[in-house]
Amino acid sequence: MFMAVGLILPIISCSKKTESAEINREIPGKGNPEPDDQIRSLIPLLITEKNYTMKLYYTTARQLRAVSYAGDSTAISYNSKLLAKEISHFRNGVLTEQALFVLNATGTPQTMEHYTVQKNARIFKANSRLDYDSQQRLTEATQLDAAKKVLSRMTFRYAENGSFQISKYPENTVLYFNDQEGNPLFKEVKNAWIFGLEGLHPFFFSNSANWGGKENKDPYDITYSYNRSLFPQTIQWKSGTQTTNMKVTFTEIYPE
Repeated sequence: MFMAVGLILPIISCSKKTESAEINREIPGKGNPEPDDQIRSLIPLLITEKNYTMKLYYTTARQLRAVSYAGDSTAISYNSKLLAKEISHFRNGVLTEQALFVLNATGTPQTMEHYTVQKNARIFKANSRLDYDSQQRLTEATQLDAAKKVLSRMTFRYAENGSFQISKYPENTVLYFNDQEGNPLFKEVKNAWIFGLEGLHPFFFSNSANWGGKENKDPYDITYSYNRSLFPQTIQWKSGTQTTNMKVTFTEIYPE
């Protein structure tokens, strides 16, 4: 739980109709490719598990704009220059949490201000500081409360071949992104990592390598099968005696 302090800001109410209009715009592309089609550049539209389907929505510039799943949804708002302004979380169409971005000179999020939303007001929760290397890859994301106490930290370490790992504090967990048999799930997508940072799923960090597993007291063993274009079409991960299977549906994209 994050510490809430007494800073309360007014906010315009977001109705379910408004949230639906924001999420359900037309998605660029022309549907899932036929198996005998030529190799294509693809972006995922649906990630289906046994009990739910995750739907993904994009801007025309291939930026991940929204994700809906199991009655919840998360959406990024972009400005006229297609730079991220804020990310919002909805539960059953009602705005519950929001984070505002402060951008650096390159237009990349440098800090995030996190709020819970109650009765049309924002209540400050935490700040996040984001650090990058010379290649503009995220190296650390640190979340602090109002007293500057560290609430959580994610540290990113990269190898020359594109694989990387994420160490998470305070969970003492390491996530490995070292599966390079095929294309990364979000290879052709911009800003998917922001959704990973917001805790939706580790798969959203898969832009240079696919998630290969987790190391702690409950390790994961993850395997993929690939379509003709070498993007993951099925994902299976095992944790102890539990096995989870997921299917990915793609749409084709075209050069900008």
